[in-house]
Amino acid sequence: MRTRSDSFILCWLVVLTSGFGCSSRSADNVYDGGPALPDSFVTEAGVVDNSTCKRATQIALSGGSVTVSGSTKGFTNEYGTQVSCGASYNTMLGPQAYYKVALSKGKVYKLSLSASFYGAKMYVAQAKCSPTSINTDCGSEGKTGAVTTSSSSSSTKSIFFTPPSSGSYLLVVDSSSSSKSNNGDFTLIVEEFTAPTNASCAKATRVTLSGGKASVSGTTEGGKNEFGTGINCGSTSTTMKGPQAYYKIAMTAGKSYIVSMTPQYSFAKFYIFSGKCDTASINLDCGSKGATGDYSSSTFKDKATQIVFTAAKSGDHTIAVDSSSEGYAGKFTLDVQEFAPPTNGACAKAKAVAVTGAKTTITGTTYGAKNEYGDKIKCDGFSANDGPQVYYKLNWTKGQTYKITASPSFTARVYVFGNKCDAASIAADCASKGKTGASMSAYSSGSYTNQLFFRPASSSNHLAIDSSSNSYFGTFTLTVEPFTAAANGTCAKAKSLTFTSGAVKVSGDTTGVPNEFGTAINCGNYKSIPYGSQVYYKVMLSAGKKYSISLTPDFSSAKLYIFGNSCAETSINAACSSKGKTGDVYAGFFSKGKTGTMAFTPQATGQYIIAVDATSDSSYAFGTFSLEIK
Repeated sequence: MRTRSDSFILCWLVVLTSGFGCSSRSADNVYDGGPALPDSFVTEAGVVDNSTCKRATQIALSGGSVTVSGSTKGFTNEYGTQVSCGASYNTMLGPQAYYKVALSKGKVYKLSLSASFYGAKMYVAQAKCSPTSINTDCGSEGKTGAVTTSSSSSSTKSIFFTPPSSGSYLLVVDSSSSSKSNNGDFTLIVEEFTAPTNASCAKATRVTLSGGKASVSGTTEGGKNEFGTGINCGSTSTTMKGPQAYYKIAMTAGKSYIVSMTPQYSFAKFYIFSGKCDTASINLDCGSKGATGDYSSSTFKDKATQIVFTAAKSGDHTIAVDSSSEGYAGKFTLDVQEFAPPTNGACAKAKAVAVTGAKTTITGTTYGAKNEYGDKIKCDGFSANDGPQVYYKLNWTKGQTYKITASPSFTARVYVFGNKCDAASIAADCASKGKTGASMSAYSSGSYTNQLFFRPASSSNHLAIDSSSNSYFGTFTLTVEPFTAAANGTCAKAKSLTFTSGAVKVSGDTTGVPNEFGTAINCGNYKSIPYGSQVYYKVMLSAGKKYSISLTPDFSSAKLYIFGNSCAETSINAACSSKGKTGDVYAGFFSKGKTGTMAFTPQATGQYIIAVDATSDSSYAFGTFSLEIK
């Protein structure tokens, strides 16, 4: 039987003959005295034990690179939850394997991890075995350390790091979980990398338009995050934390340019600015919503993102290709092309359209148009129409209901308003639910009908094609045609019903009917405002007799309520919220094709009015239905 002393002697024999350190993790091989042991240990089975920071295995570059294979099997999580690399929640819960490597100041290094297990991560930090120091460095987004994103099994994740000073650095292989499937074998590669020359704003690559366009290919790999977390283009939800590549291009005042970027990596973005290479100037420009600069939405690998920018002044403008995180970098293609914007991009220059005959068709584009009123137009009260717009002035027949159908190539918003071109008036009209204007979302897919019904109170109205973001624009087709809605679309014109053999059943349609009372009717429930299309029926009911009123809609969000014989909105609301005294409302919601029934026992004999309504004015919240009273 071998003693601890035997094991200690064997351990040092391994050190002397192999040059490696030694350790055994079994209970009878714990080193408990004697001279200090080397940093790295080798078990009796010849496995390197670099499971703690102080036992980090020393590696060295040869010919500009080094490749090492290792494993985290059987290792432990040395620092528990103390290392998260800046994440708001702990993401380093697995066992670690540590390496030390000498890196030179100013050089760029590509650090790659290929692991056989899920959730693998690798981070770099200065060689201080303190969880606080390691956490600060690897969460510094490239300043004194960096961290990869989690990898899936057999995938490779890389980061680029430029040391702030020459010296020894830690490379740590870790994982996001302590489960058995989140540890195993891996390969770690460190290699010197030549950074792109345009990785700093001051060294932006010059791009020249030829025939009004230019296309360049580049990479952000090996670049740096020049301005840290300082660039957000004025948006708290926008992050520009990745490495950047910069391009400089001369633009002409008043000309519009389509700028498109297609990356070979995810979460890529770009932004345009016309001022100096400092945080304040860049943010001022790229956050100006097109005035002196702009920024794109985030996109994914092989998916283009683009904006249309109209230069306010002639001279050099800078385009920065970036990403939302230091872990997202790679190759990309950047395209710039001069573009003639539509002439009706301002409300004051709305294109006049005579709406005559059975159908009027309008085709157009929002490419190159500006966002005239910023985020001030909110037709639904909370969601801004923050994209580029074009306008039309529709000359049509007062009092005639029209069906407006939109077929856009992008996710659009369509709204109708009066003839005043100021943000407050436009917003009030398009949010009025049919009184002085109306709005709808229009989708590029065929999943929705994209239909808006409006009965104008004047002989002309404005119509805008807009979107929720400066990244949503494109071509569209609109059709405007007269529509004959149900005659009982107002309370005053409620259709009379007569019982036959104790029951009455009728079919109806709310399509194209205006919302008569806007948001005034809620039947006592502020969450269930029926501001969809309504039709009305009137029927004589007897006091004390129990009636069942059943509705089967062929649309969603239907609402059913009953009230006394008064069409004043205050009387309607008071009655349908009285919980059976003078009226009532169906408690739940109607599903498409499903029958719902409400009971009502009138306290007085007389004529009552039943409204078939909806809690939404969306394209799915109107249509045909069946109503039965017995």
